[in-house]
Amino acid sequence: MDSSSEKYLQELSQVISKALTGNLTGIFLHGSAVLGGYDARRSDLDVLVVVPSPITERQRAAVAEALSDKELPCPAMGLEMSVVTEGAVANVNSSSPAFELHLTTAPLDSKAIDGRGHGGDPDLVLHFAVCREKGRSLASTTKKSREEVFGVVPRELILSQLLDELTWAANDAPKHYAVLNASRAWMYKETEQLVSKVAGGEWALRRMQEKSSDHDNTDLVQVALAKQNGEDDVDMVADDVQRYVDSVLQIMRQDGKSCT
Repeated sequence: MDSSSEKYLQELSQVISKALTGNLTGIFLHGSAVLGGYDARRSDLDVLVVVPSPITERQRAAVAEALSDKELPCPAMGLEMSVVTEGAVANVNSSSPAFELHLTTAPLDSKAIDGRGHGGDPDLVLHFAVCREKGRSLASTTKKSREEVFGVVPRELILSQLLDELTWAANDAPKHYAVLNASRAWMYKETEQLVSKVAGGEWALRRMQEKSSDHDNTDLVQVALAKQNGEDDVDMVADDVQRYVDSVLQIMRQDGKSCT
């Protein structure tokens, strides 16, 4: 990770630790910064803050203000952060886990959402799973390991969320994102490993080459990887993307592992 992002994370940890003094279990980095593929020019910085008990209104306001882009500019595309309780992360049994605060600082999507009375956030299912497997602790005062903080996320909840993300990406995300998102979902279905979009695309390429699968899909994933790596002069056909996503959706809905 670049030095500007590292410096930002250090300052973020200090700010959160001060704002939540006496009510902080840990601060964990997740997303592409720990899975691989992080690029400050195109990536968010994803953070989960875990607290032993619900935060107060004063704490909620202090965190939101101190981490605003005005007070602490993010060197990446933006900060995406949620504050959650120990209870929410220790026993994950909901497809839409509860949260205390959700904060984003990206210029086009800046918001602070109060979790009280909210229906929860389905995205947290995968965030919790990644934090348990690969999360990086940012708070020097954290006494528990990530495995002690985050409980095992049931496989069926992970698969369900991956399916929902596949459908969302096919309709609303850039075409290369949809292809690589489908690839990493397919990889999880086969290996139960949560990886970055780039790693998922690279795995899908190897899988299709080993199984002599449709070379049109091989070309499609190669183009998606090129676009993810900043090659903007390559194009993708929407119908090809949809066919690939549909094929992965079919695999995801099968029992067991595919033979593709």
